[in-house]
Amino acid sequence: MIFYPFSIFSLIVLGPIYLIGTALLIGIAKLLRKKGYQGWKALLALGLLFYVGPIAEELWIAANYAYRCYSDAGLVIYKSVEVDGFYDDSEGWRADRLLSSPYRWVEGRSSTGAGDTYWRHERVRASKME
Repeated sequence: MIFYPFSIFSLIVLGPIYLIGTALLIGIAKLLRKKGYQGWKALLALGLLFYVGPIAEELWIAANYAYRCYSDAGLVIYKSVEVDGFYDDSEGWRADRLLSSPYRWVEGRSSTGAGDTYWRHERVRASKME
């Protein structure tokens, strides 16, 4: 199972818990034997629940997480729209690049480090004047 997050930290946490649980189960078995009760079936069920329970619960959580998160993960585009322009904070736009793009305007933040200054490039269509 590739979705189970096994690591050394799970052994560090589960190791002492299993040691304490084993000591408790042995103590209960000795107490029951001293009283003459043959409760091995009850101890077997309790031991299985104690040892398998935490790992089974972690596998259940990991499987649900993998089903819920990994099946729908990724970029999903439901529709595309056509826009006149956009805000771009990743790179600078020059006027010649705007002329070769399909956008009418582009806005962005100044990359000169002069504080919070913003710029806007607009493409202007030349109209015939009569």
